[in-house]
Amino acid sequence: MMESVWRESKTYALQYAILDEIRIHTVKGVVTQLKLLDRS
Repeated sequence: MMESVWRESKTYALQYAILDEIRIHTVKGVVTQLKLLDRS
């Protein structure tokens, strides 16, 4: 029983980590684009 709970929580943690990475990259990309737009 505990085994499956542990596996599920690991999967959730992985998904959250991936989503976090995507969000960070998206924010960085948007900031970079804004800076480029600001220059022109």
